[in-house]
Formats: sequence, structure tokens, C-alpha cells
Amino acid sequence: DGEAVQGVEWVEKCVRVFCAMRTGSDVDFDLSPAAVASSHLLTVLDVPAAASKPFIGGKSGARMLDECNSKDLIAAFASETAKSSANSSEDADSPAFEPLPGMDVEAKYGAEWHKAKVLEVSDAIIKVQWGFDDSEEEVVRSKVRRKGEPAEELEKLIIIGQARKRLELELRVLNLVETKVPGGGSSRSRPGGTAELGWDVLKLEGKGRLGRIIGKAGSVRKNLARACGSSLEYMGSEAHIVGTEEQRSRTAALIELLMGLASETSYIARVPEVLEPICTRVEVPGAAMEALTGSKRERLSQIEDASGTLA
Repeated sequence: DGEAVQGVEWVEKCVRVFCAMRTGSDVDFDLSPAAVASSHLLTVLDVPAAASKPFIGGKSGARMLDECNSKDLIAAFASETAKSSANSSEDADSPAFEPLPGMDVEAKYGAEWHKAKVLEVSDAIIKVQWGFDDSEEEVVRSKVRRKGEPAEELEKLIIIGQARKRLELELRVLNLVETKVPGGGSSRSRPGGTAELGWDVLKLEGKGRLGRIIGKAGSVRKNLARACGSSLEYMGSEAHIVGTEEQRSRTAALIELLMGLASETSYIARVPEVLEPICTRVEVPGAAMEALTGSKRERLSQIEDASGTLA
């Protein structure tokens, strides 16, 4: 959609990503800055390797496939070769690390970094001699770093589709990252945007009241987002909201309204003006309240879940 000018080459890239997504595998993809900037349907998200690709993607990529199917997107992690190519392109635009023959470096062997010496250098592959046994091996450029450099290893997730849906998947993935690497997701959020689409971050005060905006199995969070038309995730003590400016404002106002209640059974004194367009008042006879709410509000919660509302 909207990529006809790129023709067959773009379609081939999309097909490769689609096939990788369906099989839960990585994909070779041109991640050079020029290639990434040439498409308005593409996002490349840096994901800390410590968060684990299998965790983000799910068993055989099932989690990622479900997320993409629900959002009409295609997505897959870049292969080691693609990541190495991207790193090489970034190196060309900055005074970053450039390994040279004879240089003492650190290279990744399995899951660990070890001392090594550079023997030969090419665009994507570097031949090294391992310090632990003097053996030689060719490794991709992304697995070689300065000696003693505590560089964070990153995976690259390729996301293709419409802008709103891409941003929603980015939010979802970063929330998963946050559960594995505290701070690793929230630190990569992209606050800002326009009236049509953006990302807001709301600081949450009063940790003892967070349950009111989360709910059992996340039910309140889901209904809150559905009611406001936004996408919503909680990371640490922050609420991350994606949507139009109006949707984001309504979501923030509803969160603050729920957090401000003295208890879950408290009455709302006043509905914020920004919420009035999505608010309906229904008069309920006092004698019918127990029948409406049920034990511990169970019946009313079922109504909320079925309708995507909060009452």
C-alpha cells in the first residue's frame, strides 16, 4: 500500500519478512539508513538481546504472529548478516569502532565475550584468533567489539505496515522487553507526536492504587484502552499511551480518575470534561444495585469485559 514506486524489490522484501514471520525465523533485510528511510511503511526497532528473541516472539514465533495478525502487520527479527550490515552502515556515519588486522578486541563465542586478535577484516565478516586456545574463526562484525567495551547487544525487529499499527506493536514489544529487562523497554519509548498519532507517557503516583487501573488479568487496562480507543501498556511506574491526541488525553484523564478514587467502590464526584463525549449516565434504582453488580462486582465486571467499557 503506497509503495508502488518501489515496485518488485519492495514486494520481495515484504515476502521475505512474511515468510520469516510465519516460520518464526530471522530474515535477511537491507538495514542501511538509506534503505530504512526510503519506506514510510517500515520501522526497525532495537530490542535488547537480554530480553531474548524466543521470549518476544513466543514459541516458534507464535506470539509475534498473533500480534501481527491482530494488527495487519508483518514483522520478523533481522538475521546476523543483516544486523552486521546495519552496524557497518552506522559505523560509516560516525567515528565508531573499526577493527583492524592485529588489533586486540573482544569477540562473542556462544553467549560469552572473549579476548581475541583480529586477523582479517571484510565488510560483514571478521576473522579472529581466540585468546583462550589460539584457534581461528570467522565471525560476523556485530560480534566484535573494542576490548573492555560493555556494549549492549541489540536485536533488530523489522515491522512493516501502517504507522498506527506499527507504533502499537512497538509499544507491545517494549512492554515485553520491560518485563525481562527493567528499564530496557521504557527507556526506548518515543514520547511525542501529532494530533493524528503520538505516544504519551504518564507518571503514575501511588503504587498502592495501581491495581485499580490494571484489574484481574489486565482487564481494567484492556477496557480502559478500548473505551478511549487507545493502546495502553504499563512499564514500571509509567503508563505509555499510543493513539490520537484526543484518545491519549482521554486515556490519561480516565487513569487519573480511577487512581484518585478512595476505593474501588467510591463514587465519582465529577466526570472530567475531556471524558464527557464518551460518557453515558444511567439511573439505577438502589434496590437493583446488588443484582446489577453481583458479588464483589463480578456481574458488572463481566458487562465491562463484554462491552469494552468501564462503569
